[in-house]
Amino acid sequence: MIKIFEFSQYNENDVKYQQISTNTLFFDFVVSIILDGVLLLRASRGNDMDKNINDKWINIEEAAEYLGIKPVTLRGWIRNNKGIPAHKIGKQWKFKCSELDAWVKSGKSAID
Repeated sequence: MIKIFEFSQYNENDVKYQQISTNTLFFDFVVSIILDGVLLLRASRGNDMDKNINDKWINIEEAAEYLGIKPVTLRGWIRNNKGIPAHKIGKQWKFKCSELDAWVKSGKSAID
């Protein structure tokens, strides 16, 4: 259990005041070390986190929104074999954002 003390009830020469001050400084120090570690960890994993987000499976509505088109257009591209990287899983079409990005960058999305 954490006890919260009112500093006003102690004067600076009181042993209890000095103990509370020391504990508070130590706690602040430990918290700052932990936060620095978390920030360094996030910075070192930033690229991996972006990669994982782009490798997520999305459905046809999300893929259409990702590409900035309507779902009916995307369904037409699949039906007409426009080369879009789509995967049928059960009865649903699924897409990987990284594959959609590669498809658009390759220029294949511009071919009629």
